[in-house]
Amino acid sequence: MSTNVATEVEIANLALQRIGVAPITALASTGTKATIAANRIFADTRDEVQRMFPWNCIINRIALSPTTVGSTFSSFTYVHTLASDCLRVLEVIDTTDSGAENIPYTLEYLHLYFDTAAGYIRYLKQTTNITPWDPLMLTAIETRLASKLAIWLTGKPAMAQQMHQEFLQTISVAIQVRAMESKYDKENRKLLAMLSADFIPALISQKGVSE
Repeated sequence: MSTNVATEVEIANLALQRIGVAPITALASTGTKATIAANRIFADTRDEVQRMFPWNCIINRIALSPTTVGSTFSSFTYVHTLASDCLRVLEVIDTTDSGAENIPYTLEYLHLYFDTAAGYIRYLKQTTNITPWDPLMLTAIETRLASKLAIWLTGKPAMAQQMHQEFLQTISVAIQVRAMESKYDKENRKLLAMLSADFIPALISQKGVSE
């Protein structure tokens, strides 16, 4: 977990440092050009990076709270309304199944449709508290932020491209680390597919995961 960075301003300043821009004292809608620019995109960039990868530090579980769905609206039996801090559903587990297999579901906005009456959801939770952040996730947010700010604050496309490449390299390392940590997980093949840039099988695969 991160120990040297404790605030969003400090992360923004790491991004600004990468592109040679002086540090800021706050994220605000007024002030220096760098202050305004970082403030405008920080939250969206944080959520974007948190959503795109199954970071262990922000995986959470919540029990299903099913409500019966009328047949007029869906072929699924139940619906669960997700909290607004759910960035991405990873899987829905049926606790009535002896193998606790991932079950089919569909997601529409915050409405999760499925066919089991009892279970739980594994999901990526929007996390603004920096304390539990994995250093790789922090670096990914930092480099992604730097790539977006580079054109606006320096006018140098080459620098923006360099920061984007550093961001992609960070994600690549995160994939490798996750693959090693999950070597006994049935979903590990998805991570290996990502490493080989074979994204389509990784995205379309729906095979369940036993716990």
